[in-house]
Amino acid sequence: MFRSKSIIVQPSAVARVLQNRGCCGVDGIPVQTLTDNHAGFLANLQSQLQTDSYLPLPLRSAQIESTCEGRHKLRQLAIPNLADRLLATQARSDLQPLAESRFEEASHGYRTLRGVATALASLARIRQEGFRFILDADIVAFFDSIPHDPLLKTFTYWFSARNRWAPLLSLWLSRPLWNGRHLLPARRGIAQGCPLSPLLANLYLHSLDEVIRSHGWRMVRYADDFLVLTRSSNDLDLAHQIVSVWLGSAGLRLHPGKTHLRPPEASFPFLGHLIHQGLPCGPLARIRTSRLRNIAPIWTAADFHRFGYSTANGFTAKSIQEELSWLQWLNPTRFFT
Repeated sequence: MFRSKSIIVQPSAVARVLQNRGCCGVDGIPVQTLTDNHAGFLANLQSQLQTDSYLPLPLRSAQIESTCEGRHKLRQLAIPNLADRLLATQARSDLQPLAESRFEEASHGYRTLRGVATALASLARIRQEGFRFILDADIVAFFDSIPHDPLLKTFTYWFSARNRWAPLLSLWLSRPLWNGRHLLPARRGIAQGCPLSPLLANLYLHSLDEVIRSHGWRMVRYADDFLVLTRSSNDLDLAHQIVSVWLGSAGLRLHPGKTHLRPPEASFPFLGHLIHQGLPCGPLARIRTSRLRNIAPIWTAADFHRFGYSTANGFTAKSIQEELSWLQWLNPTRFFT
């Protein structure tokens, strides 16, 4: 259980969740509830926080299938319920400004006034400065592999153990995953589907940004997708070793088949663009279709009872299904916005 009278969901967080929409969690409560019963829903959530009765629900398992030029790719999602998504959105709103001033120049993903465009511009500038040898890195199952204890220690280092969101983060990380048949225990990883996950990813990899800078090399990182640039092939080999060692110490590892040492003349994809001789040369083909599949069913009242949870906010999944069609709010591509 978690108690905090200081946490209040602001209208801006409500507006962000409404804008992003997305699929409902295991309780079946759709985002439309914030339009139909805005005051009642928030009052109930606030009461739970103040009376020591708030408990996050399990995450709902789903996959996004993306198809581009005949190639298929599956990405695992873990979808929080509406109440948890609201709180995570508010947490990100509170914490992001505190972290922005300390993030490295190399970091571009999910940051204020930064993105793919600034990452590509930075890459072009670094290439012109003479950093022509590139480590094109890929971390194996990054979001699914982050160990929880080091992540919590990282959070405490950034925001202190007395931060009002620290106890709630511990609860969120421990949420099991509902796969439609069983509740799978959360042993490591952060949910791809939680609004706070991109910030947590940047916090966890920040020390790697510092290590690369301390060696005089350059880096362009968009969340877990990054390049390390050096002036020589010898430095490139050393950078590869140092990145591998750092990731190992953080409970992560490079993908041996998807990590490459790129010579100056190489062409390769990065952030949806073709990179040729270290310079962006235009966008690649974009994803043509994207849809949810293998999505776990929402809970019935019997499921809440079977797993020892109370029905969320006074609703049951059955009553929500009868009153609202949540499928119209399905928008699987905008969980992180």
